[in-house]
Amino acid sequence: MKFELQFWTQILGDHSTFIHDSLAPSKKVYIDNSSRFRKNLRLLSSIKGRGVRPGAYTAFLRGV
Repeated sequence: MKFELQFWTQILGDHSTFIHDSLAPSKKVYIDNSSRFRKNLRLLSSIKGRGVRPGAYTAFLRGV
């Protein structure tokens, strides 16, 4: 499961960066949302492997 989590977190991070960087400057609401999503993905990546209880990642993603 650890490999899958790392893999999909990386894929989502790459896609969120692509989407964020592709948005027109006039789409401020979407830029703000994508910035928050990227920040949360980075936070999720930083807590992987720190002895977080099972199910914490799912709970984290529900709150995003």
